[in-house]
Amino acid sequence: MVYSVTCEDGPASEAPALSLRRVPRFMRLVTAGGQWDACDQLDDAPNRGETIHVYRLVHVGGTMHVTRAHPRSGRRLCEWITPARYRLHEVQPPDDVLRDTARWREWCIEEGTRLGFPDVVPEEVTR
Repeated sequence: MVYSVTCEDGPASEAPALSLRRVPRFMRLVTAGGQWDACDQLDDAPNRGETIHVYRLVHVGGTMHVTRAHPRSGRRLCEWITPARYRLHEVQPPDDVLRDTARWREWCIEEGTRLGFPDVVPEEVTR
C-alpha cells in the first residue's frame, strides 16, 4: 500500500504530494533547500540542517488503482494508492525533542493522550 500524502496548511501546504508507506498520527515533515521529506518510517530521523514541522493526520480514505509508466525505464507500474491528509499541529515540540527518536515517540504518546486519541499508544508510534 502506498499513501499519497498532502498537507492542508502550514509550510508544507505548497509541497508536492509525498508517496509514503506509513501514515502515523503525528509525523515530522522536514525541509532543506526547498525539498520536502517525511520522517514516516521507524528508523527515520531528521538530518542536521533540516527544518522540522509536526503535522497531524486528519484523513485517510478512498483507495485507487493507478497504472503508470516508470519514469526512467518506461515499464508499466501498477499500484494501489490511498490518499492521506495532514494539518500543521498547533503544538510544535522543542527542537531537541524533534531530533531524538525516543523523546519524539514519548511526545507522540503524551500528545495523543492529551488530545484524547485512544489509538495513539506505543504500537501506533512504533509500527
